[in-house]
Amino acid sequence: MTAGVSGNAIKIKLTAPPVNDAANRMCIHYLAKQLGVPKSSLKLVSGRTGRSKTVLFQNTDNALSDNEWNRLKQKFEDILLFSKKRP
Repeated sequence: MTAGVSGNAIKIKLTAPPVNDAANRMCIHYLAKQLGVPKSSLKLVSGRTGRSKTVLFQNTDNALSDNEWNRLKQKFEDILLFSKKRP
């Protein structure tokens, strides 16, 4: 669940333990679901063993149309806006 925003980062609360990559997999699953993209398009690029993570969205082969790209950007902005409004 999205828990808030810190600077330009989204804070996400995970219930999976940080064991055997379970929390990392849950993070990718959650973001893919919220953004409406395949899990395979998201890659954890840093923070595998830490609390802060950087996730890269890969638009392989320019698979997204301009409309899909705009929808994805809007969805991300909606997540940020919703997170900022949470107490």
